[in-house]
Amino acid sequence: MNPSNNASYFERLPDEMVEEIFKYCHEETSIMDLSITPWAITRVSRRFRRIACGIPDLWSTIHLDVDWCLNHYHNVDILPAILSEISARTERHLLDITYLCKDSRGLAVESKKHNVWDTLTDILSPSSWRSLTISCGVNASPLLGKLDSQSPFAQEANPLVQLRSLFVSIPDTLHTALTVHKLGAMPRVTSLSVGTLILSRNLCKQINHLSILPSGDSEGDLSVWLLMTLTPNLTVLDLSASVSYLVLPLTLHHVSTLHLGIPSDPEVIESLHRLSLPHLQTLLLRNLNYATATRSSIPYLCQFLYNHSSTLRSLSVFCSQPQDYMLLTILECVPHLVRLCIHGMVGDEFLVGLSKPNELLSELQLLNIQSLPIYSTESLDKLIAARRESSLTISGALVFLSRGKRTNSKGYYAIEVGPGRLGQEVTKLTLDMVLAELLVALEVALKRRDELDEFTTDRSPSIKGRSMFCQAVFIAIEQSATTAQGNPTPNLPFYLRLVLV
Repeated sequence: MNPSNNASYFERLPDEMVEEIFKYCHEETSIMDLSITPWAITRVSRRFRRIACGIPDLWSTIHLDVDWCLNHYHNVDILPAILSEISARTERHLLDITYLCKDSRGLAVESKKHNVWDTLTDILSPSSWRSLTISCGVNASPLLGKLDSQSPFAQEANPLVQLRSLFVSIPDTLHTALTVHKLGAMPRVTSLSVGTLILSRNLCKQINHLSILPSGDSEGDLSVWLLMTLTPNLTVLDLSASVSYLVLPLTLHHVSTLHLGIPSDPEVIESLHRLSLPHLQTLLLRNLNYATATRSSIPYLCQFLYNHSSTLRSLSVFCSQPQDYMLLTILECVPHLVRLCIHGMVGDEFLVGLSKPNELLSELQLLNIQSLPIYSTESLDKLIAARRESSLTISGALVFLSRGKRTNSKGYYAIEVGPGRLGQEVTKLTLDMVLAELLVALEVALKRRDELDEFTTDRSPSIKGRSMFCQAVFIAIEQSATTAQGNPTPNLPFYLRLVLV
């Protein structure tokens, strides 16, 4: 296999599909890193550059970490050129801005006359911001002058007129510096993430997505509780950071989605019994692990789930080193789930537990596992056989290993991804997470293209394996496009046998 053949798979793909692949290759936190996507893509070929530069979505998410910039750029004066190029490629596209500054060295730079924040607001006008995330280690009021509609330094009367989402994580002195009347009118804001923030009644009526950050004192907890009661149109509530705000009983009739963090202190989770959500349909359960979700805290969580089981249809669990039995215990409390998503490592015992539809989740239609566990094919066979009569769709990063079947002496394994002939009867696997792997493969290919001349030579096994994966995905996408009758999409079910390290 030579480089020309290696490139031909990609070159035959239509521009529309290449755009979708590039979007999967985009990392939101890497826009300022010139060594990886999307910048690296533009340096591969003229075609790559033309396509990438024409996709505003690749350039519209600006994650600006002042501390990172100081560590990676010898001179922060390079920032204006980078931001100017981003501005040209996004044109009139709304921007998502994340600004981080916690290190003392970064704060010292920000205290100077010409700082990173001023550069950002000068080149990328706040009136084009769709979302703003600010996280600082100290009071950020000196940095917010250009967003203060009453400040003499303000460039516009209402600089945040296009803003939809505001996330602020600053010490408690924030409420003296950042108030709604200072930020001016924000008529489009519907998503808000704050600790203690002075809000107007009109803004409260706009909010349908509210995320709460720790306030650090009981008075702040009470003010946040009051805030939740004053948002009549709230449909999404994020309590991932803390549930300590539930100081009094609270019923929110319109909330259909809840983000819930499991606290390290089991006594705190007891306050869940004060929260009533009559129309809860979707729950995202975060920070679940064996260390925090001890035997004493699981009953409170299970009781909350049981109280809302009649309406709850979708559950996402973000877990770290969980015990399979703990997850199965939780799932027993929500018998009417239709969609289940697991973010984290689980074992074969979990799949075996799901292989008993008469006992667990008989109505389940979608199982999504967003990690890279390796399961035995025996566990998959049991799950498929048990759910044969249902329309279960399995998606995510499911990788099934045929143990002991090596394809050669170098240790490659045969991996099956996709429904296959047997799986087509009961399950489908989308390309979503396969393309997530593709961005890793493509990044390696872009950085170390000179090492990809021959797969048969003694090169790095990881690079060889990922490149083969990359090629196999190209072939699968091309085959899927052929069956799409002129409507190429990277989300078609497919069957693929390939070789990985």
